[in-house]
Amino acid sequence: MIESNLINEFRVLDPTEWPTDIETDHRENEIESLYTRFNLITSTTRCINAFRDYIENGGKEIPEDLQILIHYINTIPCSSPECERGFSNMNIILNEQRNTILIENLANLLFIKMNGPLQQLFNPDDYVKILLRSRHSADDNKIKKVQPKDPE
Repeated sequence: MIESNLINEFRVLDPTEWPTDIETDHRENEIESLYTRFNLITSTTRCINAFRDYIENGGKEIPEDLQILIHYINTIPCSSPECERGFSNMNIILNEQRNTILIENLANLLFIKMNGPLQQLFNPDDYVKILLRSRHSADDNKIKKVQPKDPE
């Protein structure tokens, strides 16, 4: 039942699903529900106004306050193979050597792995320069050193 509610809430944002005489009043609750579901911190007034603007322009231009919601919706896996790929990637990331990784970091790595550019197309030079300028180092004395486990 929850899945069908979610799909119905998504349909509110699809102009092809709108009736010819769409009224925003009865759809505003669904928009608020989507913002709440994804923990998007936007004032209720702003999200409702963005939805009204979206309806007024016939769904041709997405207001800025609505773009992040649509981005969240577009990143939801919609098929079993996508979900399986996600679990497979999670098992690759979370292995014996990295079993103490925080859930937040795991989620970020998984997001990059699933939605990021192909490894062949990614150019890390800019990111490495930023990291070096901020003087981070693998030999940082402030970071607790991990002791390797003794083989038993």
